[in-house]
Amino acid sequence: MNTVLRGRVESLGRRLQWVVRGLLVATVLAVGASLARGGPLGLLRMPTTAELRPTPLSIGGGVAAIALGLLVPACYLVTLLAMHRLFGLYARGEVFGARPAAAVRLVGYGLLAMDPVRMLVTALTGPLLTALGLTQPFLHLELELSMLVAGLFVVALGAVLDLGRALDEDHQLTV
Repeated sequence: MNTVLRGRVESLGRRLQWVVRGLLVATVLAVGASLARGGPLGLLRMPTTAELRPTPLSIGGGVAAIALGLLVPACYLVTLLAMHRLFGLYARGEVFGARPAAAVRLVGYGLLAMDPVRMLVTALTGPLLTALGLTQPFLHLELELSMLVAGLFVVALGAVLDLGRALDEDHQLTV
């Protein structure tokens, strides 16, 4: 890669790392604000038809609700950290090696996990709130596939990058 292109990739990598850092901070602040505003239930999405009873929440119940609510933000944070790693490699000029390809795949796996985790959290919210005595029994299910499709694409892209790197290494070894 010539020096001009290398400089552009490194600059882009540094800028994107700063964007990801901002998103990491925003995610943590949003989680904190949701907990501050809604208490232990602040991170859970409930259907509008579910009515909460004014029942005091036990410490164990609050911990369970927070743990369930933190699953989705944890997926975002893991994916953002993988992106930060990838852009850090770009900032050092490493674009087509094994490490960037692995980092791309890790971002893809993070994206793949988001929709199933969201669906799981949505499905478990009703049974948890019912078990805690906060609502009438309800079960709410949602089908989410948008991030799953993007994740599949990114995982495939990472595999293609890795194959391209292997082909390039093989080509360079050929006399």
